[in-house]
Amino acid sequence: MSKKLAYLVSQFPSFSETFIQREVSQLSEEGYDLHIYSLKTPKEVESEINIDDAEWLDNCIYSSLLSTPIIKSIMKSVILFRLSPIIVLIQVLWQLRRTPIEAVKIIVIFPKVLHYSALIHDSEISHIHAHWATVPTTVAYMISKIIDDISYSFTGHAWDLHSDNTNPKFLKGKIHESEYVISCTKYNVDKLNERADDNTPIYLNYHGVQPEGYKNTRERSEQTYFVAGGRFVEKKGFGDLVRSLARVREEKGYEIPTILFGDGPLRENVERLADDQGLEKVYFVGRIEHDQVKKYLSNAQAFVAPSVVAENGDIDGIPNVILESFASATPVIGSNLSGIPEAVKHNETGWLIEPGSARDLSKCCIEAWESPKRCDDLGKNGRELVEENFDITNNINEYINIVENEL
Repeated sequence: MSKKLAYLVSQFPSFSETFIQREVSQLSEEGYDLHIYSLKTPKEVESEINIDDAEWLDNCIYSSLLSTPIIKSIMKSVILFRLSPIIVLIQVLWQLRRTPIEAVKIIVIFPKVLHYSALIHDSEISHIHAHWATVPTTVAYMISKIIDDISYSFTGHAWDLHSDNTNPKFLKGKIHESEYVISCTKYNVDKLNERADDNTPIYLNYHGVQPEGYKNTRERSEQTYFVAGGRFVEKKGFGDLVRSLARVREEKGYEIPTILFGDGPLRENVERLADDQGLEKVYFVGRIEHDQVKKYLSNAQAFVAPSVVAENGDIDGIPNVILESFASATPVIGSNLSGIPEAVKHNETGWLIEPGSARDLSKCCIEAWESPKRCDDLGKNGRELVEENFDITNNINEYINIVENEL
């Protein structure tokens, strides 16, 4: 098959989507000619990169709405595609009539749909792969209807499959029209198979890390600190972590030093909660470079991932930082939710807790804090699990096999 592929994503690169950056890098190393179409333009591209050797930057395609290239593409699309784009837009808006937010987004970016359709047509690309089952996959679906002889596939992750913004009926239609579907957890694959009613292949392909890029030899002979991090949004459960740390102090008389990295809309709320609880050893370090994340993980006694189901249905899959923790031989305290138990094995690679239970979380925090040697043992098991199931080189090779077999 041709090694020329279009990738279609909401924003690329995105600091919080390390897994896509790694996937693109590995595909580029394997000789794939990737054309990466980003629906949003990052304010500062360089600040969104959190991996080494991002050689794919020259392959990223951006365009602002109603720019000169878009206006030219709109004119060109009338000649190339005639009324086809308008018909497709009307059909898609009808499908999205029950999810008006996504419908409005599609109307707003429709000029980009025309622009990217013209570029893909001229590039003689025959397949598009989209990341996220919502707007990016909808755009891939539209382009496949506008251009003859082009197919698409997509990867579904977490919130795009489970939140209230997901349109179940249209998702089913997008599955039906796609060549194949990929997801990064068995939990998601099972849910997708429940929605699919045809023979569209749905594959499990885990994200991963490069284990050799992480320090994994430290012996935890004494207590250090806990670490947690990610985007400060409801599903991450950072408020539950703060309440659990306060509970530990009440029950045991000590405070566990905890570093929280990352940023997001709820950061101030979580910081205020820590102040209200009188916690003095919770350190909010903000958004940090990936090398610093690796340092924190390699020296931590445990990583904490207290994920919950958000009010709008948003949910984690397997947060990549869990895999990075295991690669650093650091055990994880994580919620028994979605795909997390596929990596966090209770009493094998860490501890599983009931989502939203401060009591359960504080109990596991105490056990992990008072047992440095136990953390060593579980962390080593986590490292072995990553090497076996979550090595990105192996998983990308599996992904490439899927692509080559399907196309």
